Amino acid sequence: MKIPLLIASLLLSPSVFAYSASHVTTVINDAVKSKLISRGFSVNDPRFYSTLSDISKSSASIAQSSSVLRLGTVTGRSWMSTMLRGALVGRGKLIALAASGAIAWLFIDESTVQVKVYDPSKELGIKGFYWVYRANDGSTLAEVLTNICSLNSDYCKAYEIRSYERDSTREDLRTVVIYRDADKKNVWQTGSASLVNCSNSSKSKAIASCQENYSPSTDQYTVTSLPIQQAIDGISQTELDTPLAPEVTAEIANKIWQSASPQTYPASDPITAADVSAASSSKPTVGDFIQPDATFTGELPAESVPSSGDNTVIGTDPKISPPELSNIPTGRDILVPIFSLMPFLQNYDIPVRAAQCPTYSFEWNNRNFTVDAHCTLLEKSRTLIQLFASILWSLAALRVILSA
Repeated sequence: MKIPLLIASLLLSPSVFAYSASHVTTVINDAVKSKLISRGFSVNDPRFYSTLSDISKSSASIAQSSSVLRLGTVTGRSWMSTMLRGALVGRGKLIALAASGAIAWLFIDESTVQVKVYDPSKELGIKGFYWVYRANDGSTLAEVLTNICSLNSDYCKAYEIRSYERDSTREDLRTVVIYRDADKKNVWQTGSASLVNCSNSSKSKAIASCQENYSPSTDQYTVTSLPIQQAIDGISQTELDTPLAPEVTAEIANKIWQSASPQTYPASDPITAADVSAASSSKPTVGDFIQPDATFTGELPAESVPSSGDNTVIGTDPKISPPELSNIPTGRDILVPIFSLMPFLQNYDIPVRAAQCPTYSFEWNNRNFTVDAHCTLLEKSRTLIQLFASILWSLAALRVILSA
């Protein structure tokens, strides 16, 4: 009876088969396809298929050479190991794996990461309270133990502040271990420290955390370098269930695309976190990103090769009758309205008038002089003057028409 119950509990456990790298693969694939379409590539464009194929081959090559990681009892490769191997996110830059920012890692190299870890030795002081260890007190427990070590330098070389051993949920109690050596192998003393309300003691007047203007200046976390496997082991179940930051997926997609197919990569308009969120309905978690899989290849889903033939399928005949068109008008029908304009001018004839070149005569010194040389000149140039006048008035008429 115990064996079936054990199997059932394993199958129902949220940490077993709950995560899948395929969720991250789907998001990367959808983001790239969406960006290609937004740039004008149709799904039957050979460049559309070749880009996805090149990205798939590149990510598969990186995945095959990546290290094997472990999550729980499962070992294998994952998008985490692929990202580390190919430096697909910025190294030396703080990366928030979780969308909420709960998990922020600074990747140093393929095997080392810097993480923020809880450090009890950096206890926060609490306004209105102080710590007491044996006969010593102070705003923080670290302050108390530092004073003890300074007064007993021969016996105190290092110390540790731990959660209360009898009840780790007690926030007002801590277990203290003081060592005689810096390697923390030779214990000098152990004991319990307690958090005391300032209003319950007459000593509070001399303690900083009991003053009105007190404000803590440090936090309880410190940045430390860890092997990547140790950092993974330190992730809680709640953090594994946290949605993966779309910025991580976007950066991975951009790095692989840029190296695999630079001809189609939009360097001036790369994939953004907003593009990732809008392109796919799949919402991977941190666990999906880290989850090892013995069958993980890093390949994108296979796309069908577009046909290169010239056969076009336009569907069945819808049996739609041709439209009925009215009689097409002739050129005469089109020009009739123009010729019918101002009918009163149709029979108008410009009268022919006799014109004579004007001359000028005058008498001087008992002699008559007549100025008519211009008439001879104008008569010789009659044809040229008529042509020039026709051109001039035609241009003037054209300007009037075009200006209307």
